[in-house]
Amino acid sequence: MVSMNNELQILLSRSLHRLAQAQEELKLNCEDEVQRSEVTRMLTLLALRILLGIGEDSMAYETLTANGLCDALHSVHLDDVSKSSEQKQYECSENRFATLRNVKAMADLAEERGMPQTASCLQRLCARQLSQTGQFVLDIGHYEMSLGEIQRSIIQGASSTRDVLDVYDEIDALVEKHRKSSTERTRGNFYSVADLTWFATDANNRAVQHDNLGDYKTAAKLFATALNLLPLCSQELRCHAQSINTSYQKVVSRMATRGDSLSTILALLSE
Repeated sequence: MVSMNNELQILLSRSLHRLAQAQEELKLNCEDEVQRSEVTRMLTLLALRILLGIGEDSMAYETLTANGLCDALHSVHLDDVSKSSEQKQYECSENRFATLRNVKAMADLAEERGMPQTASCLQRLCARQLSQTGQFVLDIGHYEMSLGEIQRSIIQGASSTRDVLDVYDEIDALVEKHRKSSTERTRGNFYSVADLTWFATDANNRAVQHDNLGDYKTAAKLFATALNLLPLCSQELRCHAQSINTSYQKVVSRMATRGDSLSTILALLSE
């Protein structure tokens, strides 16, 4: 990517600062709630677009995480969903996921522009927005993207074990929620068998790696995730249930031998 010249970066940075000022003035001076909501939505999405235009990954990531832009984007998304629930069905399909589509498009753009931290952060936000609104497939317009595909991308690009475990925690929670529901698995309301099989295989492979490194707690958590997903996976993978369970039990045993606390071991066994 061709580096942006300093003058343009300064201009865009100033624009971002003025947007923040405009939003503060809006909160103070605009009493019309509907108008304030619409302008806030436009300012928030424009701020994100300017950050992508500046192209500085660390600056964009800090603004998203430390300076609250991620939370602002999520609030705008929830506002979209809330409004659409009060509108007619034909309006809902157009408006309900407008912000979410923007976030996904900006995540793709960040990846194209070599901004890995920003791309990952926006992918995580997109996955969070999908899962919290009960959606497993997002219609972008010219193509569809599933929640499973987004989470697979996050896991593959994760820069830390903590990030991987966070995604698997989200997946475990959604699977558990589905188990308690009477809804049948269909396209759009749950993960595909292919996605679940990929998650379980990846979790198992990562567990083996952490076991070899002596990181037994992480290995145990990942083995537990693989076992949790296994009943929903392909028949080919389910055939390995016994060997995965044996590996899990061995890791727990190693933790006990090493002297890990009983509460830690019991917590893993109850997952």
